[in-house]
Amino acid sequence: GIAVRKDDTALLATMNAGLDLLMNDPYWDQLKARYGLVGT
Repeated sequence: GIAVRKDDTALLATMNAGLDLLMNDPYWDQLKARYGLVGT
């Protein structure tokens, strides 16, 4: 996990946007399958 200070909303928004981009990329499914992370 990643910790972000409660008052650092800009960093939190940036991190969430990056994670959304990653998790909506078809390559994410390939990584999950390759490393046995299916269902996460």
